[in-house]
Amino acid sequence: MALPPFLINHGEKVAVGLVVLFGVYLVWSTASDDRITPPRPATQVEMDFSIVERAVANPGEPNLRPPPDVAGHIRQRLALAAELPQQSVMAFIHEIFSLGQTTFQRHPPFLYGFELRAPSLRVDDRVGSLSLRLALPEERRGERGRIRDAHSRPFREERMVERDRYVNTAEVLGLQVQRRQGDGPWQPLPQAGNEAGLIPLDRVASERRLEDVSEWQTYEFRARLIAAATGPETEGSPTLGNEVLVFAGSSPLEATAGVWEALDNLVWQGVPLNVPTAERASDVLRRQLQAAVGRPLEPRTQMYLGPWSEIASEQVSSTTRFALIRVSPPVQQGAPPRVQFGLTRKIGDSWIPLVRQTVELGEMVGNAQELIQGERDGRNVQIPVDLSTPFRLVDVSLDAERVTHYEVRNVSDGGSRTIDIVERFDRAARTVTLENTATGRRMTLVQLARAIVVRPNSDILLNFPDRQPGTINELDLFVADPMAFRQPRLRLPEPKWHEADDPVLRQLFPQEVELMNIQSRYLELPDGRFVVIDEFNPRLLRVLIRPDGAYANRRLVRDSEEDDEE
Repeated sequence: MALPPFLINHGEKVAVGLVVLFGVYLVWSTASDDRITPPRPATQVEMDFSIVERAVANPGEPNLRPPPDVAGHIRQRLALAAELPQQSVMAFIHEIFSLGQTTFQRHPPFLYGFELRAPSLRVDDRVGSLSLRLALPEERRGERGRIRDAHSRPFREERMVERDRYVNTAEVLGLQVQRRQGDGPWQPLPQAGNEAGLIPLDRVASERRLEDVSEWQTYEFRARLIAAATGPETEGSPTLGNEVLVFAGSSPLEATAGVWEALDNLVWQGVPLNVPTAERASDVLRRQLQAAVGRPLEPRTQMYLGPWSEIASEQVSSTTRFALIRVSPPVQQGAPPRVQFGLTRKIGDSWIPLVRQTVELGEMVGNAQELIQGERDGRNVQIPVDLSTPFRLVDVSLDAERVTHYEVRNVSDGGSRTIDIVERFDRAARTVTLENTATGRRMTLVQLARAIVVRPNSDILLNFPDRQPGTINELDLFVADPMAFRQPRLRLPEPKWHEADDPVLRQLFPQEVELMNIQSRYLELPDGRFVVIDEFNPRLLRVLIRPDGAYANRRLVRDSEEDDEE
């Protein structure tokens, strides 16, 4: 078959052109393929290669792990043999483990437990000073048994083992009391008179007046029992004559004889005790405590530290008192709100007249040289009075909401009677935030209300807090007695509901509840009053007062004051 003349004349050119086009296509597709094209520019890639080359050329020193101290471990293990008594070594040599009891002691120990519970503290403000009261924990264990907790008398037990007499003792030496100012470190109580802050037992009951405090400062206090006992020389390994286990708080072991006998046998077999005991005093603290006790302790006696009590705190009040009288909105757009405080100070036995001060944001509350009208040598003069405070105004809130009191009512609910709670609000409540420049702490002050309407208590209505009925002006209360006045809060502690079958009421008032028929839930007020509905007379509110509650204590105070007046 003959080729066309075109192919004969131009076939080679066409073939070469197709090959060239195919090559161009391959090069273009390769260059434009995102899967094989590096995302970074070539200069960055070259820089990365140069970094790798420099790292390979300068590897640095190798970071090798230190070799184990095999020789030291061997010496440590071999040194244990020197601590074993001669009888123990002989027992391991001559006794057969499967036939006899291999022990470290010739006779089993007889362990005792001694509990150190946390004491309690109470600190009260005395205007420029503080009053501190300490109370020892309640004794719960008797004088018999393996566990004791008596702090009023030393614990002492003597035992005869063959011809040897062993004596175990334990006693509470006193209370270690510490205090701190603000967020500072804990320090021993200076009034204790020693470096450790230890107060002997015979001085615990007395009240302490702390005069070395600063006004407006907050102080915290804590205390713990310090005990001396013939405990194990090596923790976890009791021996004859050093058998008292001191616990920080309640014993983790039951008081039954079987538990302690099993523990005796474990110790006799050389098993280390895995029972958490109280912390031991360090060498420095031991020397301080021994110097505070004032009498020598036996060398084999150990010192133990009980658990810390709950922290009691109080702010030292000043003879200068102030309250938030009014917060006025800005008079025009962009202007700051106007804040007015009322200040007074106790001089001698009386308070100076109320001084009103307008304070702007960032300014201090009170002036160091406030001039007031007074009488001197029969003439009316202006007397300078220091009304300065460490508080600075940092914030103002105009839209606060305050609950002034609760009303508890007996209401009808579908034919039955039930208890209902109504919150009473102060719609015009406003607050400011003050910063104590000495401590950095902040507090919120609520504007005093001028008209809190309190309805009188009745058989179907109660108020919490329990206030005198009528219209209450808190500014008048502040002026009448600035020392006793308590600043208002936005939220009150809320009452707590109990179901009808909740045993709390029966446990507190067994005789009263026995004569009542309670079918609906009842209410517990934060001041210790229980409000119930007795189905025998459901239209009335029955009130049961907890003997240890704040309401009962307040009534006792009122009764005593009335007796004094008579």
